[in-house]
Order: sequence, then C-alpha cells, then structure tokens
Amino acid sequence: MVRAAACAGSLRLHLQIFTAPLLEVARAASSIFLCGSWKTGALLCAALLFMPRYFAFAVSASLLGSVIAQLLHMPAAMRRDGTLLYNVFLSALAVAWITRGSALSFSATWVMLGVVTVYTLLLSAALWHWFPLRAGLPPLSVAFVVAFGTLLTFFPHWAAGTTLLDMGLPDEPALPFIVTAFLRSMGTILFLPNVWAGLAVTLAILVWSRVAMINAIAGYAGGILIVKLLEACGLHWLGWFAGHNYLLAGMALGAIYFVPSWSSLA
Repeated sequence: MVRAAACAGSLRLHLQIFTAPLLEVARAASSIFLCGSWKTGALLCAALLFMPRYFAFAVSASLLGSVIAQLLHMPAAMRRDGTLLYNVFLSALAVAWITRGSALSFSATWVMLGVVTVYTLLLSAALWHWFPLRAGLPPLSVAFVVAFGTLLTFFPHWAAGTTLLDMGLPDEPALPFIVTAFLRSMGTILFLPNVWAGLAVTLAILVWSRVAMINAIAGYAGGILIVKLLEACGLHWLGWFAGHNYLLAGMALGAIYFVPSWSSLA
C-alpha cells in the first residue's frame, strides 16, 4: 500500500510538471477574453485547429514565452496574470497570419516567430509595471497592438498578399447577415473570420460566462449602431470589419477590474 501510494504521488507530480506549461497556454488563450479559465482556453485552442498552422504557432510561442519568463526570473504574479502570455499568444497568431503571404522559408518563419515572441514578452513585462503604477489601468492587449502594428508597418506587402489568399476554412451556412457578421467577428479575434470558427469561440465564452456573452452582444450592437449612424450622416467606412473590437470592448466595459479614479482617467 505504501509503495502504491508513493508511485501514485510520483505519477501525480510528473503529470503536474507535464501539464503545467499546457495550462499556462490555455490560460493565456482565455485571458484574451479577460478570463482565467483553462477550460475556456483549451476550447479556444481547439478552435485554432481550423487552421493547424495557427495552433502550432500560438502554442509554440506561448511555451517559449513561458520558458523565457522563468529564465528572466519574472515575478510569479506577473506570469499568473495572463497579460504576458496572452499578448504573446495573439502576436504568434499575427505572425502565422501575415507570413502566409510571404516567401519566407520554413526556418526563417520560425526565427521570425521567436523574435516577435521575445519582443512582445519584454514589451508586455514593461507595460505590466507602467500601466498600473502610472495610469491606474491594466495593460490589456497594448503589447500585442504594438507588435502587430510593427509587423504591418515593416511588411505591408505580406499583409496585402495574405488578405487575398483563401484560408481554406469550412463553407459557411446560409444565415441572416447580422448573425453571420457577428460570428465572423468572433472568429476574427483569433484571426479566423469564419462562421464556424466564430461559433466555436462563442461556445467557449458561453462555457465560461453567459454574462460575458451578453456584454459582448451589447458591445457589438452598440458598435454597429454607431456605424449605421455614421453611414446615415454620409460617412462610409469599413466599420463592419472592426466588429471584433466592439465585442472585446463590450466584454471589457461590462467587467470592473479597477476602481475609476482621476489617475485612471488621465
């Protein structure tokens, strides 16, 4: 009995060591939606299997980012926060997306992924300290926005070429326009503008919180309403294609993560 208990304890320890990095990846994915649930993150990672390339890039970059964070002795609280790795996760998806329209070799693409991972990780760490202390705000996805903006600035031709490529996603069912637009916006958060991918993301969020989904719908409705009002005023722009921002804004504004103060409004 004692030997069996010792073997079970040893097996449990080895299992925890093996699964800990995978749990970090899952939590990084769920942190995109301000959630820390590894179950939701696992469902989001599964949604990336619509494009296996995206899955491989996101998981590899998150694991690399986790190792680098430990080597640099970044505080455990910072690593648990999710901000570090979820920005890395999104930046990896950006690299996977933009390099589809490039002529880079396989090895060069992975080197680029490593560089962007380190860049995003260090930027996330810097912002993790600056935003709460100076502005009273959480850093959220600022590091990813800067990293993605850098990619678009230096490689605009790749981005243009990628937008013309067929992503090979499943054929979409015939649905009302607004439903299709909503689900595509959900999928676009993971660089997968497809109804089926959006449905997978929607289900992952519903598993975590129905209130978060209500906030997302409210944010999307508010954003589209503003788009329609601007169109009525004669201002035509691509507001429908920014629907993923309305979703995330609704979820963020629907949850209170800091107490409003003069410093947070500055």
